[in-house]
Amino acid sequence: MIILQDIYKKWNSFTFGPMDIDIQPGLIYAVVGSNGSGKTTLFNLIMNLIKPDDGEIQLFNQTYPDHEVHIKQKIGYVPYSFLGNPTWTVNQVVQFTSHWYPTWNQTLCDSLFEQMGINRNIAIGKLSSGTQKKCLLSLALSIEPSLLLLDEPTNGLDFTTKQLVIEKCNQWMETGERSILLATHDLHEVQKVADYLILLDQGQHLGTFEKDQLLQDWAHIWLDPSTESDIELETITYHSDTKYIITHQREKAVKQLQSAGIQIRKIKSMSLEEIIPYLVQQQ
Repeated sequence: MIILQDIYKKWNSFTFGPMDIDIQPGLIYAVVGSNGSGKTTLFNLIMNLIKPDDGEIQLFNQTYPDHEVHIKQKIGYVPYSFLGNPTWTVNQVVQFTSHWYPTWNQTLCDSLFEQMGINRNIAIGKLSSGTQKKCLLSLALSIEPSLLLLDEPTNGLDFTTKQLVIEKCNQWMETGERSILLATHDLHEVQKVADYLILLDQGQHLGTFEKDQLLQDWAHIWLDPSTESDIELETITYHSDTKYIITHQREKAVKQLQSAGIQIRKIKSMSLEEIIPYLVQQQ
């Protein structure tokens, strides 16, 4: 669905890439990384809002600029904030958006606006950031796209609306070979919805990881207090003198510890919030 090959972009002191990323249909990918890691740059490149200095981007087996209109008609893009005229009413934004997308579903748009509680007669620039986000997501879903590109989709939303947004995205994924690429700081959200994590750090792609595999492999392990402090195992990522270790290969680590006659007191799975900093260090 999306293939980035040797993509490279540099301006001022920031270097993005070179990197290769492959987004497959039918899956949800979360782009994670700290501020300045390159998440927004990645989205801008995919939308052709900025041009790479080198490399190629393919979307739906087509490339920019020759197939730009056809490519963008298949993408529902929710930017961090509204990019259009802030004085337009929501109704005007709907009319403008629907004109460009042959797959536009007005019935779905009406339904989503009603569920989200959006007033169509207000200027979009006067809406709160959370309501703007609900409006933009409703528009993106109403396009009936093949790809949803979501930049901080639940930022500024209350808990109930967050759940509604996640539910709508999951429902949308059930129809056809569709994909979602989302950038977010909310790792709880990632843990709920993502299939894969694309990890960025300082403009570099550290890897694409299967979420469930990470959650299965990473663990806290507490050892018997009598354990010697000089344990050397390749499966250990972090080792504390308090007989506590972190492993990125849970099953193998347990076998190695048992083979060495080391008693395990407790094993606890790790959350993505706990895993990501170690993963960045490790890469």
